[in-house]
Formats: sequence, structure tokens, C-alpha cells
Amino acid sequence: MKKRLAQAAVGLAFGLAALGTTPASAISQAAAGPAAAAACSRLAGTPYHDDGYVFAYVSSSGCSGHQVAVLERHRWYGWETIDRWEWDGNGGENLLEYCEGDGTYTYRASFPFNGVTGPSARFTC
Repeated sequence: MKKRLAQAAVGLAFGLAALGTTPASAISQAAAGPAAAAACSRLAGTPYHDDGYVFAYVSSSGCSGHQVAVLERHRWYGWETIDRWEWDGNGGENLLEYCEGDGTYTYRASFPFNGVTGPSARFTC
């Protein structure tokens, strides 16, 4: 558990650095107008690979209720969930999975119950 927390802290630093470059398509956009500031936005960042781990930053802002985000890799049979984070309201976290020696896959982060899917990335672990 301590190792996972340390890895998550490192991943969070990478995720926050990448947050500014995440495409707008990864964010659930609210309608323009005065209510837009109070609308719920969900971010599913682009996955990246570092030191044998796959990371993807996910967050929600202006949201109420239960949130679920997943990190997935594409297999021959479809998308496989390899990490999952659930929380209430607003928050942000790096989803991560150790992947050293697993081969070459396409990865993505998403909010499966809200229709928000971030960009995918393909790499060899």
C-alpha cells in the first residue's frame, strides 16, 4: 500500500504537469452562460508510461454525487478495466497500473457512467 501511494504521488506530479496540455475533448463541456461556472466537468487525461507503470489523471469539478473513473487497456475482446477510482463530489487522482513486461497495448481513461472518455495512447511496457 505504501509503495502504491508513493507511486501515485509521483504519478500525480506527472498528471498535473500534463493537465494543461490535455485536449478539450477529454473534458465534459457545459453549455455556455452563467450556469456554466457551476456545471459539472469531468477530465479523463491522456495515459502515459513511466518506470514500468501506466498513469492517467482523472478529475471532476463542480460535481455532486458519486463519480467513477477507470483506466482501461484494449484487448482482443474489448476494453479491460485495470484500475478504478470512486469518490463523491469533486476530486482528482492518478489511476495507475504496473505493466512491465505486459506487451504493447492501447490505454485510455474514462468515466464509464457519464460518457466521458479521454484520448488513448499506445505503448510497450
